Amino acid sequence: MIEDFLVRFHEAIALLYFICVICLTIDLVQKNYRLQNIGFYVLGIVWVLQTVSLTMYVIWRGQLPLTSIIESFYVLTWLILTFTFVCAVFRMSDMMIVLLSMLGFIFMLIHTFHPNQFNFQGAHLSVINELLIAHISLALLSYVIFAVAFVNAILYLIQYRNLRLKRFNQNYFRISSVGNLEKTVFYCTLVGVITLFVSVVLGLQWGLYTVGIHIFYDAKVVSSFFIILSYIAYLTMRITQRFKQQFLIYVNMMLFLCCMINLIVITQLSSFHQWTGV
Repeated sequence: MIEDFLVRFHEAIALLYFICVICLTIDLVQKNYRLQNIGFYVLGIVWVLQTVSLTMYVIWRGQLPLTSIIESFYVLTWLILTFTFVCAVFRMSDMMIVLLSMLGFIFMLIHTFHPNQFNFQGAHLSVINELLIAHISLALLSYVIFAVAFVNAILYLIQYRNLRLKRFNQNYFRISSVGNLEKTVFYCTLVGVITLFVSVVLGLQWGLYTVGIHIFYDAKVVSSFFIILSYIAYLTMRITQRFKQQFLIYVNMMLFLCCMINLIVITQLSSFHQWTGV
C-alpha cells in the first residue's frame, strides 16, 4: 500500500517538475517573466513535495535510500533540486537553473519509473506498465504539438503570400499575423522537443529493462534521436536568427514530415515498437 502510494506521489511530482522545466526553458530562450515566475513557484512546490516524499521514505524504511544506485538517484535528485531552488531564490544564472532542472528531472524520471526499487511484485509490474504508458502518451503528445506547429507553418506561408500580393480579403483577417504564427511555430516546437525527449528517456528505460542493450541498435530509437537533434538544430537556427523566417518555416514543415515517416514507416522496421504502435 505504501509503495503504491509513493509511486503515485512520485508521478505527480514528476509531472509538476515537467511543467517547471518547460516554463523555465521557454523563459530562457524567449524572455517571458510570467512563465519564469510560474516556473519558480512550481519549482518551490516540487522541492517541498520531494522533501516530504524523502522524509516519508526515511520514516518508512528507517534509513536513507542509499543502498543501490537507483535509490541514490532519489537523494541525488533532492540535492540537485535543493541547490536549484536556492539558485532560483537568489536569482542566479538562468542557464544554470534550467540545466540543473533538466538534470534533476531526468534523475527523477529514472528513479520514479525504475521497477527494481520496489519489493512487491504488484508495484513492480505496475511501474513497468506505467513506464510504457507514459512513454507512448508523451510520444503521441509530442506529435500532436508538432502537428500544431506544422499547421501554423502552413498558415504562415498563406499569410505571407497574402501580404506579398497585398490580398487583404476576408481570409486574410481570419488568419493571425505572420509574427504571431511564427512565434506559435517556435514555441510549439520547443515544447514538442522537450516532450519527445522525455518520452525517449522513458522509452530507453523501459527498453533497457525489457529488451536489453540491443535497444540502442533499434531503427526507431536511432531515428527518434535523429529527429530530436534535427529539431534542436532548427531551434538553434531560430534563436540565433541567422536564417530567414520563411526558410525556417520550410525546415519545420520538413521535420514534421520526418516525424510522420518515423511514426508510420520506421515503426514497421523496429524489432519491438510494433508491439506498442509508436
